[in-house]
Amino acid sequence: MKSKYIADTTVLVDYLRHNESARGFLERERPAVSLVSRAELIHGAKDKPGLRKAMALCDRLEELSFTEVSTKDALRLLETYHLSHGLFFLDALIASTALEHSLTLVTHNTKHFSFIPKLAVGAWTEFA
Repeated sequence: MKSKYIADTTVLVDYLRHNESARGFLERERPAVSLVSRAELIHGAKDKPGLRKAMALCDRLEELSFTEVSTKDALRLLETYHLSHGLFFLDALIASTALEHSLTLVTHNTKHFSFIPKLAVGAWTEFA
């Protein structure tokens, strides 16, 4: 593992929208990404050129797959925080992957993750 960060999908979207700060963060820190982020970028693509750009971005970053540990931890997080904090399953998968690899989760939406114990979370603008 090269990076100490895992980027949430929001950071990748900002990069694809030509946000220079997001571009600087991704190019400098080279964070890992979750398979969830790749799937969300595929789902959000509006056309083939957009899809190609999104996949090219993911291909340049280390991609972390789900493991049995991260999947079970995501389910535990979902059970614990879905009702109280509105945690979504895909966010739980990203968070559990970050926890499994001891990575800081960098996101545009810290409120989606800040309540999860032991998870280091930061807004990507703090690192830009």
